[in-house]
Amino acid sequence: MSKKDMTPDEALKHTLEFVKELQEQGISVSVVSYNMQEEDKEELLAMYGPGGTHSEFRADPSLWCRVCSRTVDAAQADEIRALAINLSRVGVFFDSSGMGGQRDWELDWSFKYKPGEDSSQREEALNSMEGFSEKWLS
Repeated sequence: MSKKDMTPDEALKHTLEFVKELQEQGISVSVVSYNMQEEDKEELLAMYGPGGTHSEFRADPSLWCRVCSRTVDAAQADEIRALAINLSRVGVFFDSSGMGGQRDWELDWSFKYKPGEDSSQREEALNSMEGFSEKWLS
């Protein structure tokens, strides 16, 4: 994924293609549609939906989803972290969390495609989270 003229929608779709590759490597991964809570829907769409105040670089809400992965060993966790780092290096950013063999990527309102943006803080955070997860939560 290196086309700088991609749209955020295309970037999210490409991200999901990489997720499919994780599945093909034997990593347990599921993609779950994003269910917007009714009480949050109006505010989220006003901010991150088409024409919203923070919609630049964001994917269309109809594409929002959560990627949930379960790892059985450190090698699988490293594959997931490496992919997240590589995605951030080409301008793909999203919220993520994890603990004890589970990693979640929130490809929702937090998903942003902004080529050229500095990814060093994101990489540091991913590495710190993985180190914490391995030491305390596995």
